[in-house]
Amino acid sequence: MARAVPGWLAGLGAAGGRRVDALLGGRARRSVIVVLTCALALAVADQGALSATAGAIQDYFGISKAQFGLLGSITTAVSAVATLPFGVYVDRADRSRMLAWGTVVWTAATIASGLATSYLVLLATRVFLGMVIAVAYPAVASLIGDYFPSAERGRIYGFVLSGELVGTGVGVILASLAASVFGTWRAAMLVLAVPAAGVSWLVFRLPEPMRGGPSQMPAGQHDVLSAQRVREGAGPDGAIGGPVEGDRGGDDLAAEQIREHGVGPRPALVLRRDPSTMGLPAAVRYVLRIRTNAIVIVASALGYFFFSGFRFFGIQWMQQHYGVGRAAASSLALLVGVVAIAGVLAGGWSADRLLSHGRVNARVVVPAVTFVVAAVLFAPGIATGSLGLALALILPGAFVFAASNPPLDAARLDVMPARLWGRAESVRTVCRGALEASAPVTFGLVAGNVFGGRGQGLTSTFLVMLAPLLLSGLILLVAVRTYPRDVATAVASERAMREGDRDGG
Repeated sequence: MARAVPGWLAGLGAAGGRRVDALLGGRARRSVIVVLTCALALAVADQGALSATAGAIQDYFGISKAQFGLLGSITTAVSAVATLPFGVYVDRADRSRMLAWGTVVWTAATIASGLATSYLVLLATRVFLGMVIAVAYPAVASLIGDYFPSAERGRIYGFVLSGELVGTGVGVILASLAASVFGTWRAAMLVLAVPAAGVSWLVFRLPEPMRGGPSQMPAGQHDVLSAQRVREGAGPDGAIGGPVEGDRGGDDLAAEQIREHGVGPRPALVLRRDPSTMGLPAAVRYVLRIRTNAIVIVASALGYFFFSGFRFFGIQWMQQHYGVGRAAASSLALLVGVVAIAGVLAGGWSADRLLSHGRVNARVVVPAVTFVVAAVLFAPGIATGSLGLALALILPGAFVFAASNPPLDAARLDVMPARLWGRAESVRTVCRGALEASAPVTFGLVAGNVFGGRGQGLTSTFLVMLAPLLLSGLILLVAVRTYPRDVATAVASERAMREGDRDGG
Protein backbone atom coordinates (compact mmCIF):
# COMPACT_ATOMS: atom_id res chain seq x y z
CA MET A 1 0.00 0.00 0.00
CA ALA A 2 2.81 2.40 0.88
CA ARG A 3 4.27 1.90 -2.57
CA ALA A 4 0.89 2.39 -4.29
CA VAL A 5 0.27 5.83 -2.83
CA PRO A 6 3.17 7.59 -4.61
CA GLY A 7 2.07 5.99 -7.86
CA TRP A 8 -1.49 7.15 -7.33
CA LEU A 9 -0.30 10.64 -6.53
CA ALA A 10 1.95 10.64 -9.58
CA GLY A 11 -0.98 9.60 -11.76
CA LEU A 12 -3.14 12.32 -10.28
CA GLY A 13 -0.40 14.87 -10.88
CA ALA A 14 0.06 13.73 -14.46
CA ALA A 15 -3.68 14.01 -15.10
CA GLY A 16 -3.66 17.50 -13.61
CA GLY A 17 -0.71 18.44 -15.79
CA ARG A 18 -2.53 17.26 -18.90
CA ARG A 19 -5.56 19.34 -17.95
CA VAL A 20 -3.41 22.43 -17.47
CA ASP A 21 -1.66 21.83 -20.78
CA ALA A 22 -5.03 21.47 -22.52
CA LEU A 23 -6.23 24.73 -20.95
CA LEU A 24 -3.10 26.69 -21.86
CA GLY A 25 -2.50 25.10 -25.26
CA GLY A 26 0.35 22.66 -24.70
CA ARG A 27 3.59 22.18 -22.82
CA ALA A 28 5.51 24.99 -24.50
CA ARG A 29 2.81 27.56 -23.83
CA ARG A 30 2.44 26.40 -20.26
CA SER A 31 6.17 26.84 -19.66
CA VAL A 32 6.20 30.43 -20.92
CA ILE A 33 2.98 31.42 -19.15
CA VAL A 34 4.21 30.03 -15.82
CA VAL A 35 7.53 31.87 -16.06
CA LEU A 36 5.97 35.23 -17.00
CA THR A 37 3.28 34.85 -14.35
CA CYS A 38 5.89 34.14 -11.68
CA ALA A 39 7.95 37.13 -12.80
CA LEU A 40 5.00 39.50 -12.31
CA ALA A 41 4.11 37.79 -9.03
CA LEU A 42 7.62 38.44 -7.73
CA ALA A 43 7.45 42.10 -8.76
CA VAL A 44 4.52 42.78 -6.40
CA ALA A 45 5.06 40.22 -3.63
CA ASP A 46 6.83 42.75 -1.40
CA GLN A 47 3.75 45.02 -1.53
CA GLY A 48 1.68 42.19 -0.07
CA ALA A 49 4.28 41.67 2.64
CA LEU A 50 4.19 45.37 3.53
CA SER A 51 0.39 45.34 3.69
CA ALA A 52 0.37 42.34 6.03
CA THR A 53 2.89 43.95 8.42
CA ALA A 54 1.65 47.56 8.22
CA GLY A 55 0.91 47.97 11.91
CA ALA A 56 4.12 46.25 13.04
CA ILE A 57 6.33 48.42 10.81
CA GLN A 58 4.56 51.64 11.88
CA ASP A 59 4.96 50.72 15.56
CA TYR A 60 8.60 49.62 15.21
CA PHE A 61 9.78 52.83 13.56
CA GLY A 62 7.17 55.14 15.11
CA ILE A 63 5.92 56.43 11.75
CA SER A 64 2.54 57.71 10.54
CA LYS A 65 0.22 56.22 7.91
CA ALA A 66 1.54 58.71 5.36
CA GLN A 67 5.17 57.78 6.11
CA PHE A 68 4.30 54.10 5.82
CA GLY A 69 2.47 54.80 2.56
CA LEU A 70 5.63 56.43 1.25
CA LEU A 71 7.37 53.05 1.46
CA GLY A 72 5.01 51.75 -1.21
CA SER A 73 4.86 54.97 -3.19
CA ILE A 74 8.62 55.42 -3.52
CA THR A 75 9.10 51.90 -4.90
CA THR A 76 6.45 52.38 -7.57
CA ALA A 77 7.62 55.90 -8.47
CA VAL A 78 11.26 54.89 -8.92
CA SER A 79 10.21 51.82 -10.88
CA ALA A 80 8.06 53.94 -13.21
CA VAL A 81 10.93 56.33 -14.01
CA ALA A 82 13.46 53.52 -14.46
CA THR A 83 11.09 51.75 -16.84
CA LEU A 84 11.83 54.27 -19.61
CA PRO A 85 15.49 53.31 -20.20
CA PHE A 86 14.65 49.65 -19.65
CA GLY A 87 11.96 49.92 -22.32
CA VAL A 88 14.58 51.02 -24.84
CA TYR A 89 16.75 47.98 -24.06
CA VAL A 90 13.73 45.65 -24.14
CA ASP A 91 13.18 46.63 -27.79
CA ARG A 92 16.85 46.01 -28.64
CA ALA A 93 18.39 43.44 -26.28
CA ASP A 94 17.79 39.96 -24.84
CA ARG A 95 14.60 40.37 -22.80
CA SER A 96 14.68 37.05 -20.99
CA ARG A 97 18.21 37.67 -19.65
CA MET A 98 17.28 41.18 -18.52
CA LEU A 99 14.28 39.76 -16.67
CA ALA A 100 16.34 36.98 -15.11
CA TRP A 101 19.06 39.26 -13.72
CA GLY A 102 16.35 41.62 -12.49
CA THR A 103 14.93 38.83 -10.31
CA VAL A 104 18.36 38.14 -8.84
CA VAL A 105 18.90 41.76 -7.84
CA TRP A 106 15.28 41.95 -6.60
CA THR A 107 16.08 39.15 -4.16
CA ALA A 108 19.07 41.03 -2.78
CA ALA A 109 17.08 44.24 -2.39
CA THR A 110 14.30 42.45 -0.50
CA ILE A 111 16.79 40.90 1.91
CA ALA A 112 18.25 44.37 2.47
CA SER A 113 14.75 45.64 3.33
CA GLY A 114 14.43 43.01 6.02
CA LEU A 115 17.77 44.03 7.54
CA ALA A 116 17.07 47.80 7.60
CA THR A 117 18.07 49.44 10.89
CA SER A 118 16.06 52.66 10.51
CA TYR A 119 13.14 54.11 8.57
CA LEU A 120 15.49 56.01 6.25
CA VAL A 121 17.49 52.86 5.52
CA LEU A 122 14.27 50.97 4.81
CA LEU A 123 13.18 53.79 2.50
CA ALA A 124 16.52 53.61 0.68
CA THR A 125 16.17 49.87 0.10
CA ARG A 126 12.72 50.52 -1.37
CA VAL A 127 14.27 52.97 -3.84
CA PHE A 128 16.75 50.31 -4.94
CA LEU A 129 13.97 47.72 -5.17
CA GLY A 130 11.96 50.01 -7.44
CA MET A 131 14.91 50.33 -9.81
CA VAL A 132 15.37 46.59 -10.28
CA ILE A 133 11.71 45.64 -10.79
CA ALA A 134 11.35 48.26 -13.55
CA VAL A 135 12.30 45.74 -16.23
CA ALA A 136 9.39 43.40 -15.49
CA TYR A 137 6.44 45.03 -17.25
CA PRO A 138 8.04 46.07 -20.57
CA ALA A 139 9.85 42.73 -20.85
CA VAL A 140 6.73 40.68 -20.10
CA ALA A 141 4.58 42.69 -22.52
CA SER A 142 7.08 42.32 -25.35
CA LEU A 143 7.58 38.60 -24.71
CA ILE A 144 3.82 37.96 -24.74
CA GLY A 145 3.54 39.70 -28.10
CA ASP A 146 6.29 37.54 -29.62
CA TYR A 147 5.26 34.23 -28.07
CA PHE A 148 1.46 34.29 -28.55
CA PRO A 149 -0.85 35.07 -31.51
CA SER A 150 -3.00 38.19 -31.29
CA ALA A 151 -6.24 36.20 -31.33
CA GLU A 152 -5.42 34.79 -27.88
CA ARG A 153 -3.57 37.66 -26.23
CA GLY A 154 -6.51 38.70 -24.04
CA ARG A 155 -6.80 35.18 -22.62
CA ILE A 156 -3.03 34.81 -22.28
CA TYR A 157 -2.79 38.18 -20.55
CA GLY A 158 -5.48 36.93 -18.17
CA PHE A 159 -3.25 34.06 -17.06
CA VAL A 160 -0.11 36.20 -16.81
CA LEU A 161 -1.73 39.15 -15.03
CA SER A 162 -3.08 36.78 -12.41
CA GLY A 163 0.52 36.82 -11.23
CA GLU A 164 0.01 40.31 -9.81
CA LEU A 165 -2.78 38.99 -7.59
CA VAL A 166 -1.04 35.71 -6.81
CA GLY A 167 2.13 37.59 -5.90
CA THR A 168 0.27 39.91 -3.56
CA GLY A 169 -1.44 36.90 -1.96
CA VAL A 170 1.79 34.96 -1.58
CA GLY A 171 3.40 38.03 -0.04
CA VAL A 172 0.54 38.34 2.45
CA ILE A 173 0.60 34.63 3.36
CA LEU A 174 4.36 34.29 3.75
CA ALA A 175 4.67 37.60 5.59
CA SER A 176 1.84 36.77 8.01
CA LEU A 177 3.22 33.30 8.75
CA ALA A 178 6.80 34.47 9.14
CA ALA A 179 5.82 37.41 11.36
CA SER A 180 3.70 35.12 13.54
CA VAL A 181 6.32 32.40 13.85
CA PHE A 182 9.36 34.63 14.40
CA GLY A 183 7.57 37.56 16.04
CA THR A 184 9.10 40.25 13.83
CA TRP A 185 8.24 42.05 10.62
CA ARG A 186 11.81 41.48 9.40
CA ALA A 187 11.11 37.79 8.87
CA ALA A 188 8.23 38.78 6.59
CA MET A 189 10.70 40.41 4.20
CA LEU A 190 13.50 37.86 4.45
CA VAL A 191 11.21 34.89 3.76
CA LEU A 192 10.44 36.25 0.28
CA ALA A 193 13.98 35.38 -0.79
CA VAL A 194 13.01 31.68 -0.87
CA PRO A 195 10.41 31.83 -3.70
CA ALA A 196 12.47 34.55 -5.40
CA ALA A 197 15.35 32.12 -5.88
CA GLY A 198 13.00 29.65 -7.57
CA VAL A 199 11.62 32.33 -9.90
CA SER A 200 15.14 33.37 -10.87
CA TRP A 201 15.96 29.79 -11.84
CA LEU A 202 12.83 29.57 -14.00
CA VAL A 203 13.42 32.86 -15.80
CA PHE A 204 17.04 32.01 -16.61
CA ARG A 205 15.74 28.94 -18.47
CA LEU A 206 13.34 30.95 -20.68
CA PRO A 207 14.61 31.22 -24.29
CA GLU A 208 14.65 34.58 -26.04
CA PRO A 209 12.07 34.50 -28.89
CA MET A 210 12.50 35.92 -32.36
CA ARG A 211 10.86 39.32 -32.72
CA GLY A 212 7.82 39.94 -34.87
CA GLY A 213 6.10 36.56 -35.01
CA PRO A 214 8.25 33.54 -35.99
CA SER A 215 8.45 32.27 -32.38
CA GLN A 216 4.68 32.47 -31.80
CA MET A 217 3.49 29.10 -30.55
CA PRO A 218 0.52 27.25 -32.05
CA ALA A 219 -1.56 25.14 -29.68
CA GLY A 220 0.07 21.79 -28.94
CA GLN A 221 3.69 22.86 -29.48
CA HIS A 222 6.03 20.88 -27.23
CA ASP A 223 9.20 22.99 -27.16
CA VAL A 224 9.76 26.70 -26.63
CA LEU A 225 11.81 27.84 -29.63
CA SER A 226 14.58 30.37 -29.10
CA ALA A 227 15.38 32.92 -31.78
CA GLN A 228 18.48 30.92 -32.71
CA ARG A 229 16.52 27.67 -33.14
CA VAL A 230 13.94 29.45 -35.27
CA ARG A 231 16.64 30.82 -37.57
CA GLU A 232 18.37 27.45 -37.83
CA GLY A 233 15.20 25.55 -38.65
CA ALA A 234 13.30 28.15 -40.70
CA GLY A 235 12.15 27.45 -44.23
CA PRO A 236 12.38 29.86 -47.18
CA ASP A 237 9.81 32.22 -45.66
CA GLY A 238 11.55 32.25 -42.29
CA ALA A 239 8.49 30.97 -40.44
CA ILE A 240 8.27 28.46 -37.63
CA GLY A 241 5.23 28.37 -35.37
CA GLY A 242 3.94 31.74 -36.55
CA PRO A 243 3.92 34.34 -39.30
CA VAL A 244 7.07 35.73 -40.83
CA GLU A 245 8.85 38.51 -38.99
CA GLY A 246 6.92 41.76 -39.08
CA ASP A 247 3.71 40.18 -40.40
CA ARG A 248 0.72 40.85 -38.19
CA GLY A 249 -1.66 39.06 -40.49
CA GLY A 250 -2.78 35.45 -40.23
CA ASP A 251 -3.34 34.95 -36.52
CA ASP A 252 -3.99 38.67 -35.82
CA LEU A 253 -7.70 38.48 -35.05
CA ALA A 254 -8.09 42.19 -34.30
CA ALA A 255 -6.55 43.10 -37.67
CA GLU A 256 -8.80 40.63 -39.48
CA GLN A 257 -11.90 42.14 -37.92
CA ILE A 258 -10.75 45.66 -38.82
CA ARG A 259 -10.20 44.66 -42.44
CA GLU A 260 -13.64 43.06 -42.61
CA HIS A 261 -15.19 46.32 -41.42
CA GLY A 262 -13.28 48.29 -44.06
CA VAL A 263 -11.48 50.56 -41.59
CA GLY A 264 -8.47 52.44 -42.95
CA PRO A 265 -5.30 53.63 -41.16
CA ARG A 266 -4.27 57.13 -40.15
CA PRO A 267 -1.75 57.93 -42.95
CA ALA A 268 0.24 60.43 -40.89
CA LEU A 269 1.03 57.76 -38.27
CA VAL A 270 2.05 54.91 -40.57
CA LEU A 271 5.71 54.04 -39.88
CA ARG A 272 7.90 53.18 -42.84
CA ARG A 273 11.24 52.64 -41.07
CA ASP A 274 12.26 50.23 -38.33
CA PRO A 275 11.38 52.03 -35.05
CA SER A 276 13.88 49.99 -33.00
CA THR A 277 16.48 52.65 -33.85
CA MET A 278 14.13 55.50 -32.98
CA GLY A 279 15.34 57.71 -30.14
CA LEU A 280 13.45 57.63 -26.86
CA PRO A 281 11.91 61.15 -27.18
CA ALA A 282 10.67 60.39 -30.70
CA ALA A 283 9.32 57.01 -29.59
CA VAL A 284 7.46 58.56 -26.66
CA ARG A 285 5.90 61.19 -28.92
CA TYR A 286 4.76 58.55 -31.40
CA VAL A 287 3.36 56.25 -28.70
CA LEU A 288 1.29 59.07 -27.22
CA ARG A 289 0.01 60.14 -30.65
CA ILE A 290 -1.79 56.80 -30.95
CA ARG A 291 -5.11 57.92 -29.49
CA THR A 292 -6.31 54.56 -28.24
CA ASN A 293 -3.00 53.98 -26.50
CA ALA A 294 -3.16 57.36 -24.77
CA ILE A 295 -6.75 56.72 -23.65
CA VAL A 296 -5.90 53.25 -22.35
CA ILE A 297 -2.90 54.65 -20.47
CA VAL A 298 -5.05 57.23 -18.66
CA ALA A 299 -7.86 54.77 -17.89
CA SER A 300 -5.47 52.08 -16.69
CA ALA A 301 -3.60 54.57 -14.49
CA LEU A 302 -6.82 55.73 -12.81
CA GLY A 303 -7.88 52.15 -12.17
CA TYR A 304 -4.51 51.19 -10.70
CA PHE A 305 -4.58 54.30 -8.49
CA PHE A 306 -7.58 52.93 -6.61
CA PHE A 307 -6.30 49.35 -6.64
CA SER A 308 -2.89 50.37 -5.26
CA GLY A 309 -4.34 52.31 -2.34
CA PHE A 310 -6.93 49.65 -1.54
CA ARG A 311 -4.32 46.89 -1.70
CA PHE A 312 -1.89 48.78 0.51
CA PHE A 313 -4.33 49.68 3.31
CA GLY A 314 -6.95 46.97 2.78
CA ILE A 315 -5.88 44.61 5.58
CA GLN A 316 -5.44 47.44 8.06
CA TRP A 317 -8.87 48.84 7.07
CA MET A 318 -10.60 45.50 7.67
CA GLN A 319 -8.96 45.19 11.08
CA GLN A 320 -10.15 48.64 12.10
CA HIS A 321 -13.53 48.74 10.35
CA TYR A 322 -14.75 45.28 11.33
CA GLY A 323 -12.69 44.65 14.46
CA VAL A 324 -11.09 41.43 13.18
CA GLY A 325 -7.58 40.22 13.84
CA ARG A 326 -4.67 40.33 11.43
CA ALA A 327 -5.03 36.64 10.51
CA ALA A 328 -8.75 37.03 9.75
CA ALA A 329 -8.18 40.24 7.77
CA SER A 330 -5.39 38.58 5.78
CA SER A 331 -7.68 35.63 5.02
CA LEU A 332 -10.41 37.96 3.78
CA ALA A 333 -7.90 39.80 1.61
CA LEU A 334 -6.81 36.47 0.12
CA LEU A 335 -10.46 35.60 -0.60
CA VAL A 336 -10.83 38.89 -2.48
CA GLY A 337 -7.64 38.04 -4.35
CA VAL A 338 -8.90 34.60 -5.38
CA VAL A 339 -12.10 36.12 -6.76
CA ALA A 340 -10.05 38.77 -8.57
CA ILE A 341 -7.93 36.03 -10.20
CA ALA A 342 -11.12 34.48 -11.55
CA GLY A 343 -12.08 37.92 -12.89
CA VAL A 344 -8.73 38.35 -14.63
CA LEU A 345 -9.12 35.00 -16.38
CA ALA A 346 -12.73 35.70 -17.35
CA GLY A 347 -11.99 39.21 -18.65
CA GLY A 348 -9.35 38.14 -21.15
CA TRP A 349 -11.39 35.15 -22.33
CA SER A 350 -14.64 37.08 -22.75
CA ALA A 351 -13.03 39.92 -24.73
CA ASP A 352 -11.31 37.46 -27.09
CA ARG A 353 -14.58 35.57 -27.48
CA LEU A 354 -16.51 38.71 -28.36
CA LEU A 355 -13.78 39.76 -30.79
CA SER A 356 -13.95 36.40 -32.55
CA HIS A 357 -17.70 36.95 -33.02
CA GLY A 358 -17.21 40.26 -34.79
CA ARG A 359 -17.38 42.66 -31.83
CA VAL A 360 -14.47 44.70 -33.10
CA ASN A 361 -14.26 47.02 -30.05
CA ALA A 362 -14.55 44.26 -27.45
CA ARG A 363 -11.11 44.88 -25.95
CA VAL A 364 -12.07 48.44 -24.97
CA VAL A 365 -15.80 47.99 -24.35
CA VAL A 366 -15.36 45.17 -21.80
CA PRO A 367 -13.05 47.18 -19.48
CA ALA A 368 -15.19 50.32 -19.87
CA VAL A 369 -18.20 48.42 -18.54
CA THR A 370 -16.34 46.55 -15.81
CA PHE A 371 -14.72 49.68 -14.35
CA VAL A 372 -18.12 51.37 -13.97
CA VAL A 373 -19.79 48.27 -12.54
CA ALA A 374 -16.92 47.78 -10.07
CA ALA A 375 -17.28 51.34 -8.74
CA VAL A 376 -21.04 50.87 -8.32
CA LEU A 377 -20.53 47.63 -6.36
CA PHE A 378 -17.61 48.84 -4.25
CA ALA A 379 -19.35 51.97 -2.93
CA PRO A 380 -22.06 50.31 -0.77
CA GLY A 381 -19.72 47.41 0.02
CA ILE A 382 -17.16 49.75 1.59
CA ALA A 383 -19.74 51.93 3.33
CA THR A 384 -21.64 49.16 5.12
CA GLY A 385 -20.75 48.09 8.62
CA SER A 386 -21.89 44.51 7.97
CA LEU A 387 -19.03 42.21 7.05
CA GLY A 388 -21.36 39.76 5.31
CA LEU A 389 -22.98 42.45 3.15
CA ALA A 390 -19.58 43.95 2.41
CA LEU A 391 -18.28 40.64 1.08
CA ALA A 392 -21.46 40.14 -0.98
CA LEU A 393 -20.70 43.41 -2.80
CA ILE A 394 -16.90 43.69 -2.72
CA LEU A 395 -16.27 40.17 -4.03
CA PRO A 396 -18.24 40.64 -7.30
CA GLY A 397 -16.77 44.14 -7.49
CA ALA A 398 -13.26 42.68 -7.32
CA PHE A 399 -14.22 40.15 -10.00
CA VAL A 400 -15.38 42.72 -12.55
CA PHE A 401 -12.59 45.18 -11.70
CA ALA A 402 -9.93 42.55 -12.34
CA ALA A 403 -11.63 41.57 -15.61
CA SER A 404 -10.69 44.94 -17.12
CA ASN A 405 -6.92 44.49 -17.28
CA PRO A 406 -6.29 41.63 -19.77
CA PRO A 407 -8.35 43.14 -22.63
CA LEU A 408 -6.78 46.56 -22.01
CA ASP A 409 -3.27 45.14 -22.23
CA ALA A 410 -4.15 43.14 -25.34
CA ALA A 411 -5.61 46.28 -26.93
CA ARG A 412 -2.32 48.15 -26.36
CA LEU A 413 -0.42 45.49 -28.29
CA ASP A 414 -3.04 45.61 -31.07
CA VAL A 415 -2.54 49.33 -31.75
CA MET A 416 1.27 49.38 -31.60
CA PRO A 417 3.91 48.13 -34.06
CA ALA A 418 5.72 45.11 -32.63
CA ARG A 419 9.12 46.79 -32.50
CA LEU A 420 7.75 49.50 -30.21
CA TRP A 421 6.12 47.20 -27.65
CA GLY A 422 8.82 47.62 -25.01
CA ARG A 423 8.93 51.43 -25.13
CA ALA A 424 5.14 51.66 -25.39
CA GLU A 425 4.85 49.59 -22.21
CA SER A 426 7.46 51.81 -20.56
CA VAL A 427 5.44 54.95 -21.34
CA ARG A 428 2.32 53.28 -19.99
CA THR A 429 4.17 52.13 -16.86
CA VAL A 430 5.52 55.63 -16.18
CA CYS A 431 2.07 57.20 -16.41
CA ARG A 432 0.40 54.41 -14.49
CA GLY A 433 3.22 54.31 -11.98
CA ALA A 434 2.93 58.04 -11.28
CA LEU A 435 -0.66 57.60 -10.08
CA GLU A 436 -0.06 54.18 -8.56
CA ALA A 437 2.94 55.47 -6.62
CA SER A 438 1.00 58.42 -5.27
CA ALA A 439 -1.87 56.24 -4.09
CA PRO A 440 -0.49 54.81 -0.80
CA VAL A 441 0.82 58.16 0.47
CA THR A 442 -2.29 60.00 -0.80
CA PHE A 443 -4.63 57.49 0.85
CA GLY A 444 -2.59 57.78 4.05
CA LEU A 445 -2.63 61.59 4.07
CA VAL A 446 -6.35 61.81 3.33
CA ALA A 447 -7.25 59.15 5.89
CA GLY A 448 -5.09 60.64 8.63
CA ASN A 449 -5.42 64.39 8.02
CA VAL A 450 -8.70 64.98 6.18
CA PHE A 451 -11.16 62.50 7.65
CA GLY A 452 -9.34 61.48 10.83
CA GLY A 453 -10.29 58.55 12.99
CA ARG A 454 -8.71 55.13 12.71
CA GLY A 455 -11.41 53.08 10.99
CA GLN A 456 -13.67 55.76 9.55
CA GLY A 457 -10.77 57.67 8.04
CA LEU A 458 -9.84 54.83 5.70
CA THR A 459 -13.50 54.05 4.95
CA SER A 460 -14.23 57.62 3.84
CA THR A 461 -10.98 57.71 1.87
CA PHE A 462 -11.85 54.53 -0.05
CA LEU A 463 -15.27 55.94 -0.93
CA VAL A 464 -13.86 59.23 -2.23
CA MET A 465 -11.17 57.44 -4.24
CA LEU A 466 -13.83 55.51 -6.17
CA ALA A 467 -14.31 58.62 -8.32
CA PRO A 468 -11.15 57.96 -10.42
CA LEU A 469 -12.25 54.36 -10.93
CA LEU A 470 -15.63 55.49 -12.28
CA LEU A 471 -13.92 58.09 -14.46
CA SER A 472 -11.64 55.47 -16.00
CA GLY A 473 -14.65 53.58 -17.34
CA LEU A 474 -16.17 56.69 -18.86
CA ILE A 475 -12.87 57.69 -20.51
CA LEU A 476 -12.62 54.31 -22.22
CA LEU A 477 -15.85 54.95 -24.09
CA VAL A 478 -13.89 57.41 -26.25
CA ALA A 479 -11.62 54.55 -27.38
CA VAL A 480 -14.60 52.77 -28.95
CA ARG A 481 -14.23 55.18 -31.89
CA THR A 482 -10.41 55.35 -32.04
CA TYR A 483 -9.47 51.67 -31.60
CA PRO A 484 -10.37 50.36 -35.11
CA ARG A 485 -8.34 52.99 -36.98
CA ASP A 486 -5.39 52.63 -34.64
CA VAL A 487 -5.30 48.86 -35.22
CA ALA A 488 -5.42 49.50 -38.97
CA THR A 489 -2.54 51.97 -38.59
CA ALA A 490 -0.39 49.43 -36.73
CA VAL A 491 -1.06 46.83 -39.43
CA ALA A 492 -0.21 49.33 -42.18
CA SER A 493 3.02 50.24 -40.35
CA GLU A 494 4.11 46.61 -40.15
CA ARG A 495 3.40 46.13 -43.85
CA ALA A 496 5.23 49.31 -44.85
CA MET A 497 8.27 48.44 -42.72
CA ARG A 498 8.40 44.93 -44.14
CA GLU A 499 8.32 46.30 -47.68
CA GLY A 500 11.01 48.83 -46.73
CA ASP A 501 13.21 46.06 -45.35
CA ARG A 502 12.86 44.11 -48.59
CA ASP A 503 13.65 47.14 -50.73
CA GLY A 504 16.63 47.95 -48.53
CA GLY A 505 17.83 44.36 -48.81
